[in-house]
Amino acid sequence: VPAYKSSDSALRVEQPQIDDAGNCAIVVANSTCAPAPSSTLSIQLPETQAEHAFWSSAEGVELQPLEMKKSDDGSYQFKLPEILSAGIIYLFNNHEPLLGIKQIEGCERLSADKWTSQLEPGQTVKVLVQVANPSGKKASAGVLKLAAYSDWKVTPASVETSELLPGEM
Repeated sequence: VPAYKSSDSALRVEQPQIDDAGNCAIVVANSTCAPAPSSTLSIQLPETQAEHAFWSSAEGVELQPLEMKKSDDGSYQFKLPEILSAGIIYLFNNHEPLLGIKQIEGCERLSADKWTSQLEPGQTVKVLVQVANPSGKKASAGVLKLAAYSDWKVTPASVETSELLPGEM
């Protein structure tokens, strides 16, 4: 039984997971075989200071900003993208930056999972990494390091990241 009901009967919204800092993650699943179209999810949540929301689908690890509004009655409205199978809403107030990776282009996919990249030895691919600040405070500049197997060549092995404002990617 879903924790919350959605106006879109195809969606199942699970019990929000909230840590001691008030960071909240909400799993939203599609309960049909067809993609669930973009819709607005309206749910009651415990009080949070979070001002920014991000979405990541179950089919990948890419992040996207999620439009969020808080109503006077304490409910939250999220403008959800099309949902193939499931995804997660990140509603964080006090958290380190989140990392996302856009789907790797120019490579084969596993036959059992068209979202998983299958790389061949010696193949060159471009990996686009996202850094998102979900918190209500600035995130300091830093260094992002891409880790890979010891026999893989990664260029550049690290990049400097700039300071991120709240909600910035």
